[in-house]
Order: sequence, then structure tokens, then C-alpha cells
Amino acid sequence: REIAMKISYFCALGLVITGLATATSAQENWAGAYAGISIDALRAKTDVAASPVHRYKEDSAQFGLFAGYNFVRGPGIGNSRFVWGPEVSLTAVSTGGTRSDAALGASQFDGGFLFVPRVRAGYATERAFFYGIAGLGFTDAMARPAGASGTDVPVAPAFGLGAEFAMGDGWRTKVEALHHRFDGPDFDFGGTTTSPDTSVTQITLGLSRKF
Repeated sequence: REIAMKISYFCALGLVITGLATATSAQENWAGAYAGISIDALRAKTDVAASPVHRYKEDSAQFGLFAGYNFVRGPGIGNSRFVWGPEVSLTAVSTGGTRSDAALGASQFDGGFLFVPRVRAGYATERAFFYGIAGLGFTDAMARPAGASGTDVPVAPAFGLGAEFAMGDGWRTKVEALHHRFDGPDFDFGGTTTSPDTSVTQITLGLSRKF
């Protein structure tokens, strides 16, 4: 899985370089709706009561979907313009595994999605858009007592940075990094009531089309 994460990072770097090299016909105006697909390198970690036994980590590469709308305000700094807009993304999360000890009983790492409504804001030139990200992350991926259903979906702030590059004819590439830290609901682990601590680090490589 570590190899898969490294491959994803190199792919992201390669696509960014490609975006820069092919941006000669980038659109002047970033405003409007767009939608796309992504490959996400995810590291999901969860633990129960800081126990060294009930500690999970999963590295995976997953497909995702995203869509949003950009508003342009300008002129900005130099020849750039201020761009902002809402965006939503949905990505699969890979989880699995069980742990057991005398203190906390049996636990399992369960769940399968990460949903993130957010706002992007930054400055764009004709070919590149650099921005910050702030929003909320929703996921069902966390440690639970073994046999518990995965119906709880905690919410946490999501913050990150990104860069997007226009390739012409409405096509764009982007690379983003986001981090989420979730406090799950309280569960009874072998007689101890505690909330699992979950974090998800997300590196996104995306391809989108402007409408």
C-alpha cells in the first residue's frame, strides 16, 4: 500500500507538469460550472482510547467524483483575478481489519466513503489557479465495536491547498491536498465508553470539464 501511495504522488506530479506544458490555449475566464473525476491517494487512520492494539491505518488509491461552480472577481493582483466558488466531492475509502484485547474487547475498522462540501478561493491567471480550501468532511470510516453497524457519520472541518491548470477547450487538471480529523460517536468497547479518533489525509488528482 505504501508503494501505491508513492505511485499516486508521482502520477499527480506528472499530470501537473503536463497541465503546465499544454496550457497554451487556457481559457481567460474561469467562471462557470464544471464537473470531473479524480484519483485520490488516501491515508485513513483510526484508534480507540490511544490503545496500541486498537490502532488502524489504511493506504489506498480510490476513484472519486467532484463538481462545482467558480465566480470570478477582478482585476486582482497583477494580471490575476480573484476566483472563488463552492465544490462537492465524493470519494471511496478503503477500510478493513479487526483487533482484540482484554481491555477493550474486539473492534473493527469499517466504512466506505468520504463526502466533502467545501469552498475554494484564490487567485487565477489565464492558465493557473492557486487556492485554499475550507469545508466539512463527512465519513463513515472509523473504528467500531466488532459487529456494530456503520450508520454513524461524524463531521469535521476540512482544510487544504490546491492548484488547477487549464489545458484548453474547457479541460483542466488539478492537484489538491486535504486533511480531516474526526471525533466519532461514543461506543462501548468492552465496557469502556469512548470515541474513536479518526483522521483522513487526501491527495487528489483531478480532471474536469467546464460547461
